[in-house]
This record gives sequence, structure tokens and C-alpha cells, in this order.
Amino acid sequence: MEDEHLLIIGGSYDQEPLVRKAKQLNYKTIVIDQDVLSPGYKTADIKKNISTKDVDGAIEIAKEFNIKGVVTNASESAVKTVAKVSQALSLPGIPVDVAQRVTDKELMKKAFETNGIPTASYRIVETCEDALLAAEYLAFPCIIKPVDGAGSRGVLRIDSKDEVKNAFCYSIGYSKKKRCIIEQFIAGIELSADAFSYGGKTEILAISDKEKIGDGRNNVAMNIVYPARFSEMEIQTAKKLIRKTIHAVGINEGPSHTEIIRRAENDFMVVETAARGGGFYTFSEIVPLACGVDTMEQLIHWAVGKPVKIMPLYSKGVVLKFMTAEPGRVVKLSGLKALKEMRGVIAAGFFIKTGDILNKLEKDGDRAGYMIICANSSEEAVQISERASCAICIETKPIAEKEG
Repeated sequence: MEDEHLLIIGGSYDQEPLVRKAKQLNYKTIVIDQDVLSPGYKTADIKKNISTKDVDGAIEIAKEFNIKGVVTNASESAVKTVAKVSQALSLPGIPVDVAQRVTDKELMKKAFETNGIPTASYRIVETCEDALLAAEYLAFPCIIKPVDGAGSRGVLRIDSKDEVKNAFCYSIGYSKKKRCIIEQFIAGIELSADAFSYGGKTEILAISDKEKIGDGRNNVAMNIVYPARFSEMEIQTAKKLIRKTIHAVGINEGPSHTEIIRRAENDFMVVETAARGGGFYTFSEIVPLACGVDTMEQLIHWAVGKPVKIMPLYSKGVVLKFMTAEPGRVVKLSGLKALKEMRGVIAAGFFIKTGDILNKLEKDGDRAGYMIICANSSEEAVQISERASCAICIETKPIAEKEG
């Protein structure tokens, strides 16, 4: 029988479980990425050293191997490429206009407004002067972020007029379009939900709440807890809004990741949504633990046009806990072996090594490591994660002036 090829856009650690699952399902995997050392790239059957944003190159490869489907896992930068390749070859995938809408926060906000989705007021800015006027109009505190950014890159809270210039320069540096969005700061607890849309329905697979470090100025989550620790009535209210949000931007098929803010009891506002699963192992490792669905298998089935089957869900308690320490040069890392031997610890690892410089926590990539804890309830998982954090030691020393 002729081999069936699956094109995977990106080779990051989030793609490696997708590559592994595709092989188990007897597909020949083709991975494109410029990073030849990335885990997914190294484990693929066929490797192509091109950018994940090289649409023409991806289409050429797709035609060469007569691919069965094209897919990515948790990669914002690959969403538009996947959409354009699937369109060019008449394969399953989200429409190109939807891909553009969910990767541009200005277009997304307009879709929210059109469909009556509660969201923070905002202004689009291109200059420092625009940013100052927008911030003063919306009132402090407010949030600035690049219109084409993903995750916490370039996201910052502005508390006063004096902070606008530096905040704008910081945020615009993460935007290829050189445009930022300034929006009202919404105080509350952030919830995130991973969902899958198929066959005319949208199933919420898992919903979590987040704890952020310090004052949260950089919007970096450090503890993500499943299931969200609110009443069933509130969770149902949140799910109704999440489904409405997903459909408002046009995601009627495939995975999605939505973030909302709980301002008060049964009072939610939408931050944003994406046509992909959550990153940092969320969609590939954590959601399956929380709900019992093999997300990578269903993602592949959807990409190749096979029926998606979401079995009855269950609710396990899971915590994705990140590590950090004082900024400086890392002189000691220990405790990982003991951590992995603890009951309930599913996985753990450092993103850094001895000798590296640990930066001030400003974005997701500045976190020092992670652990995934699973238990029968979120309360139990949180308790285990708190004990587990005591096993880890990350020592740093200040960087000498001549090093800086």
C-alpha cells in the first residue's frame, strides 16, 4: 500500500507528540522548520529545512508528496500556513480568512464587536503619541500588546502616563506589523479553555484558571489549574460564552484555545481566542490528562478528513506549574530526579542549564522550568505541586558588570 504522508508545520517540542502519534497511526511524517535541532524536526520521517511561514515552499512539498493532510499543534505562527496549504490542496482545515482573523487582534476585536462578545474597549496605535492618547482615553491601568503577537510576548500593563513610552517601545518590538493594541485592564481571574469543533458542535475539552506571579504586569502565568476552581453554574456560564466566542471568529472546525476573565460571579469578559490548542504541552499532554481525550489522534483524524470522536469526558485534577528564580547567572540546578519520583508528577524539566542567564520574568520564555501534576481533583493536584516545588533548587548569582 502506498504511504500516506502527513505534513506538520513546525518542529517545536509541541509538535513532537504530534509526530509520534502520526507515526503510531502509520502516517509518514513530513516536518518543515528552520530549526534543525527542534525535537519534532529531528524525529520526523522526512525533514524540510524551510520556514513555517513559507507558504509557497510548504505547498510545493505538499504537492510533491501528495499529502493526506496538513496540521500543526499549538503554533500561532503556523496557523495561516496550514490554512493556505489546506485551501490550495482542498484538504480539511480552517478557511484563510478565519486564520487571518484569529492571528490579528484588531480583526478579532472587530469580530467580537459584530457578534456581541463582551470584551475590553481598545484602540490601535502605531506611534508613541498615539499610545499616550489611547492610554489616557482608556484610563490607567491599561494593557498594551502587539496586534500580531502570541502568548505573553510583548504584553505589558501600563499603570501611569510615565510608563507609556517604554511600554510602547517594548511591545512594538514584538510586532512585525508595527501596530499595537491598547485595551482596558480588566481585573479578575483569567480562565483558559481548549475546545474542539467538529460535525456542527463544539466540545469544551478542559477549562482552567491561572495564577500569575508578582503583580502580573507582564501577564505571565505560573500555575495553571484544571478544572477551573469555580461552581458548576459559573463553569457552564463560561462555557456558553466560550462557544459563542469561538463561533464569532468563524472557527467551526478544529481546535481552539480561548482566554476569558472572570470579573465577578457569573461575570466574564473575553480576552482572545485562537485556532489552535494551548501551548507549553497543554493540548498534547495536559488536556488529555484532564478530560481523557487523545487530542493528537483526533487532531490528525480531523486533518485527514476522518471522523472526529470525542468520547464522554471525565475530570481529573491537573496543575501545570512553572518555575522561576532570581534573575542572574545560573550556578546550580537540582531536585529534578527527586521531583520526578514524587507521586502525581507526570513530567518535569528545566528550560535552562547551569551557566545560562536567567532573565527577569517578562514573558513565557523567561520561565526556568515546568512540572505537570495529576491527581483526582484540582485541590489535591495543587497540594502536590506545592510540595513538589520544595524539591527544586535554582540558584543564581548576580551578573558582574563586565559580563553585562
